[in-house]
Amino acid sequence: MDADKYFDGSHPHWQTISACTAFLSEIHIVVFTRGKIQKKDFVSDPLPKMVVYHISSRGLILHFFSIWKRIMFNLRWRKNVRPHFVMNMTTGRHIVWASLFARYIHRPFFSIITTNILSKRRYTFSFWILRIFMRRARQLFVSSDYLKMRLSTKYRFSQDLISVSMNPIDPDLFENTVADNTIMFDHRGYNFFIASFIENISEIKSFHNVYRHVEEKYPRVGGILFVENSFYKTAIRFLKIRKVQGIFIYKKNDQFLEQLKKVHIYLSVSKIEDINIPMLQALSLQVPVVTV
Repeated sequence: MDADKYFDGSHPHWQTISACTAFLSEIHIVVFTRGKIQKKDFVSDPLPKMVVYHISSRGLILHFFSIWKRIMFNLRWRKNVRPHFVMNMTTGRHIVWASLFARYIHRPFFSIITTNILSKRRYTFSFWILRIFMRRARQLFVSSDYLKMRLSTKYRFSQDLISVSMNPIDPDLFENTVADNTIMFDHRGYNFFIASFIENISEIKSFHNVYRHVEEKYPRVGGILFVENSFYKTAIRFLKIRKVQGIFIYKKNDQFLEQLKKVHIYLSVSKIEDINIPMLQALSLQVPVVTV
């Protein structure tokens, strides 16, 4: 998997993997980080039955064999434990590494697939490399039936190879009543909302560019766009044509302030002026504001 620096409690996969330690005999995690890693931090054990290998993504090809030997050494001296399978939890970039590793140790290979892999252009080198290594997987996991259909069609996979595995939902987070805000009530599959006031198509594109990067790491993030009545149908049509998932359109009406109060971040994407009224209203409601 990927991480900014180290794999710890701040990582989005921490809760999932730490929960798995109750059911698996041992977990070995290969983490690709952006910065340099000192030798003393290469191997760590943050939790019982969890071993983490931190590897810098810089010059990965040049140091591949030395890194491979160090990981295999740490596996071999654990004489009573051997990996039963290899699971790729990144958004597609390290499918090749995980698949090769699984093949080397003769274990089944699984992978989680997210929407960004559909942006690969056909008949490019990276497209065919991913297709070859995804075919080696015992099972591919996606978050929706729609993504399963798109993946099967674009990469020409049998749908038996793909399973829909919905993101885990904590019921305690969704104890809503009729009096609750309609945003939280209508979209119970999401537990975090980014909102913005949008006036044109260019701003929708800017919002979507930010949202898709956040959604890769936090799949339960929902995007809320507030628009004027005159722009409502155009915005709905634009998202429908682009087949955008996870972003919802609301009219800026009398309930705007009450709805805005319930979101977690206000994202300002306006390029026309430095500040506008909705941003000031978000600040007055103590909603954190981020600008791009």
